[in-house]
Amino acid sequence: MHRKAAALTIVDPTYAPIFERVERELAAHSSQQDAVTRARAILAGQKASA
Repeated sequence: MHRKAAALTIVDPTYAPIFERVERELAAHSSQQDAVTRARAILAGQKASA
């Protein structure tokens, strides 16, 4: 989807808001995944020291 939105934006800049929205949503998803990874690491550390 990201590549498709980028291609559409290059052809017609009126698609730029859609491209920006896709980028924001991908960044939010990545951030959420990072938070889950950090939370798992914290819990793994607590289990190891228990």
